[in-house]
Amino acid sequence: MKLFGEYLVEKGVITEELLAKALVEQIKTMPSTAEVVFNQKLLANRDFLSVLRKQNENKTGFIEAAIDLGLWNADVSSKIEVELAQVRKPLGQVLVTLGAASIQQITRALDDFFSEVPKEIVPKAQAFKPSAPVLATPGALSPFCELFTDELRGKLTQPSDTDSIKAARDGVHHLKGAARLFKSPKMEDVLGAWEGLLVEVLEITVDKVGPDLMKKFLTLNQSFIDFLWGVQSLLSLASSEDAVLGSEEQKTIMNEMISSVEVYKFDLSLM
Repeated sequence: MKLFGEYLVEKGVITEELLAKALVEQIKTMPSTAEVVFNQKLLANRDFLSVLRKQNENKTGFIEAAIDLGLWNADVSSKIEVELAQVRKPLGQVLVTLGAASIQQITRALDDFFSEVPKEIVPKAQAFKPSAPVLATPGALSPFCELFTDELRGKLTQPSDTDSIKAARDGVHHLKGAARLFKSPKMEDVLGAWEGLLVEVLEITVDKVGPDLMKKFLTLNQSFIDFLWGVQSLLSLASSEDAVLGSEEQKTIMNEMISSVEVYKFDLSLM
């Protein structure tokens, strides 16, 4: 399967030099195997120290030393892979941070990439809590939040015909892709529900949506705008989205918005 970085080079979005630079930067942000083993307590302290001693004596890697001592197994290896997958910064995020590509370029390329490359079945990881949140740096979501401009808000407000709803759908789809890029799953869920609302109205065709349902649609649409633009300034300063969206109050608000979309879809199905 072609990798996303290779795809970006092939399409001329970035150069091979920029890809190499981004991959090096990505590696620099990853914890070492020894750090993961220690933080997750995958080896007893005595065994962990034995591996470090063996590693120093043989001038070899941590894994090789653990294998020599019979302390390495498939379970430890699997848990390390899960942890690293959790904390690894997506390549697209690294490229945006380096200024090698814009968020718009990366999210558009991701859409094209997944539409062209056959999807592979990836086994779901076993329940395993990472040692640190995916985003742990204050302002890590700032580039994502910068997309919530007054200009975009104006385009998303009061869409009432097919063209304006399509434009709103495209704008929300772009925001959802950026949320995925910056590993903001709660925002991605909310934006996914909003996009679903817009898609549903387009599929029914705007002309067939009666005045009452159109009024309800516009009210729902505005609730998403008010919520997302209300929290984006707080998210831009936070180290993770949970710091802003993790409270029970915020969870309730988001769940109610998502549920309201499902109810609206049901109402449309009765037309």
